[in-house]
Amino acid sequence: MTIGEDQVTPARRLFAHPLVGDSAVASGPSGCAGLAGLSRVCADEAAFKALKLGRHARVLLINSEGNLGEQPA
Repeated sequence: MTIGEDQVTPARRLFAHPLVGDSAVASGPSGCAGLAGLSRVCADEAAFKALKLGRHARVLLINSEGNLGEQPA
């Protein structure tokens, strides 16, 4: 799967401002690629079903890069 530049900023923002009870994560552009990909899958019903994800699925994301000073657009 590939993600576009337009999917990076929303993923970084979601990491920085998570749901209540979750910890914030300072992520750089490549660090949020997993979350951007998951967001893309969740918006694509066929991909969601192909991966056999369900409402209560647990997905491990690895943030491989911290914020290096760049500001999300």
